[in-house]
Amino acid sequence: MHWLLLAVLALVLIASASRFPKLAFSLLAVLVAVAAGLYYTSDPPSEGLPERLEPSQVVVGNVTMVPYYAGGFKASGEITNQSEHYDLTDLVIRFSVHDCPDIDTPDEECELLSQVEERIRVHVPPGATRPFEQPVSPRHSEVEGKRRWKFKVVDVTARKPLRLID
Repeated sequence: MHWLLLAVLALVLIASASRFPKLAFSLLAVLVAVAAGLYYTSDPPSEGLPERLEPSQVVVGNVTMVPYYAGGFKASGEITNQSEHYDLTDLVIRFSVHDCPDIDTPDEECELLSQVEERIRVHVPPGATRPFEQPVSPRHSEVEGKRRWKFKVVDVTARKPLRLID
């Protein structure tokens, strides 16, 4: 699309140069000035590239697991971005299911049944909280006692916002 616009502008400049050379030169100078201004005021290209953040910059809370399709579960909760300078774009959460004799059993006495890592695509601005829903399909395991879920953020991808609005 940019090439088409440049071709049309070049044709206009060439056509006007034969009859109005001063006008064509002035238009060329204005176009060069506008292009230079846009180049220097635009964000550097690296501003929008993905970057890795520490998992400690993200808090996953209020997670509930409900039975879902084909023996899987649906996780729903909130993702909080504690970074001050980056938008979250996606993260990987490790869901672990444990078999505990009863609800009050300490974690050390529970048996780990399954772990699965799920990538969640989100957009969470700096300092904001957003809800999420994600299907989770751990391998099928019979639970003899009570099922207990654990959640851990494993990987976080973020980017600098393209424009900061104050």
